Amino acid sequence: MKYFYEEEVDTYIYYRIPKPLFSNDKYKKMLPLAKVLYGMFLDRTTLSRVNGWVDDKRRVFFYFKRTEVASMLNITEKTATTLYKELEKYELLEIVPQGKNMPNILYLGQYELST
Repeated sequence: MKYFYEEEVDTYIYYRIPKPLFSNDKYKKMLPLAKVLYGMFLDRTTLSRVNGWVDDKRRVFFYFKRTEVASMLNITEKTATTLYKELEKYELLEIVPQGKNMPNILYLGQYELST
């Protein structure tokens, strides 16, 4: 096993998954993989902000194809769709269709800190 040494701990790339998704009662029944996906989406919004992907209301948006999610998480596209719906149910994701052959615009919702 390769160990982490103190000078290495902060040098790795990682996804941030907010603790309230695990500690807030509102999210207790949320699918664990949806929480992981939220962390992936949070990472994507950071990149979107850097790239200037902000709408006329100053909301950061992003694109993330379900096929990409399925590949990254090693799940089916149907399961990826389930995870998107799970995040929508908890008001953590808004999906805005753009039309045929255009990717959906995604907005990430803010999580609640406590119940």
